[in-house]
Amino acid sequence: MTFTLGVGIAHDAVSLVVARGRRVSWYGEQPADDGHGAAFCRLIGQVPKGWRRRGRTRVRIAIGPANCQVKPLARIPANASALAVSQIVLTGVERFFLRNGMPLVTTDPERRGDAWWAAAFPKPLVDELQAAVERCGLSVSEFVPVVGMLASVLEGERLIWADGQVLAEVEVHNGTWTSLRRRRRPEAGVESVGRPTPALAALDHGHLRWAPAFAAATARGSTRIALRPGSADAARRRSNVVRGLAVAAVLIAGASLISVPGFAAWYTGAKADRMLDSLQTAAAQIARANYELQRVSAQESEIAEFAASRRSFTELLGSLSIAMPDSTAMTSFHVDSLGGTALVLSPAGAAVLDALDSVPSIALPQIVGAISRQTMNGAALERVALRFRFPGQDSHAPHRPTLASVASERR
Repeated sequence: MTFTLGVGIAHDAVSLVVARGRRVSWYGEQPADDGHGAAFCRLIGQVPKGWRRRGRTRVRIAIGPANCQVKPLARIPANASALAVSQIVLTGVERFFLRNGMPLVTTDPERRGDAWWAAAFPKPLVDELQAAVERCGLSVSEFVPVVGMLASVLEGERLIWADGQVLAEVEVHNGTWTSLRRRRRPEAGVESVGRPTPALAALDHGHLRWAPAFAAATARGSTRIALRPGSADAARRRSNVVRGLAVAAVLIAGASLISVPGFAAWYTGAKADRMLDSLQTAAAQIARANYELQRVSAQESEIAEFAASRRSFTELLGSLSIAMPDSTAMTSFHVDSLGGTALVLSPAGAAVLDALDSVPSIALPQIVGAISRQTMNGAALERVALRFRFPGQDSHAPHRPTLASVASERR
């Protein structure tokens, strides 16, 4: 009999659902004021005693969009294998996910339609949760993104999940998600949207805050986009078993040589033949692995060369839009090979310069010219002209325009 502990991680709370199959035995929630790991340990202490003796237990942790990024992997070759994609993501996390100065751990990739998808979690949060689970005498089976689990417990073709200052929109078709979008929460009044399934509706009147933990506890099988901490431990255990068997074989062969010379010589010859066959098989496997590694390295080099030759101005505009203060409008925007210029209207012009310092894809933002005042629709605004450079560009290099001006407005 297997019990599953579904853990839902929100930005400010931890929820727990204990289930056997799709039957819920217990559920609860704790604020994460002193950390998500401490909140989990408090929840485990509240679970009725004796449940752990009824059978095996596994822990699946669903992390909300405030601490999880789920993205399509851009510029991945269509014919790349899952192993190759995993290696590409591991060696270049910053190409696909925003780090914000924090180390990330990534999940296994999944192919959906014409694109590969993967998720990334903050490594400190994963380490904190894994340590807390182990302190409680349990182990984590997998970490999964909440947005990838919502379609199993919420009905509708468009689901919205709010987590702190982040809003995730999930498009669902035939019971499975087809696209995800993660953006900044525009206002506190925007809440999660979705109709609970009958199973979730039976839990606390179908309150949506239980959806992540309930989905993690009742999902059948294993999700594809997931981080499985136990896989590396299992590989090490298999390696130790093989090493132990090899040592035992050597000891047995030595004892045979000492006790029965004739039989030992025959046995040693037969064992040498078997070892030679095994070495030939291993050599063939190593050759195939070496070929695959060379092919993956060549693909990674092509991707790196392609990525280095292009700059995503869509991501640049998105970063600028998120960083700029509220009620700020960008009336013009122009980029060249060295950097760019922008003309903005803001209630506080100096605050725009401070906001641009937080954007990692630009450097040395500065105000060009004087700040002028302007009244628009009865509101007093300041017109500010800004100039910035791209990191690594020489300010004395010749000016080479590469793109046309982009007019945009952010409200």
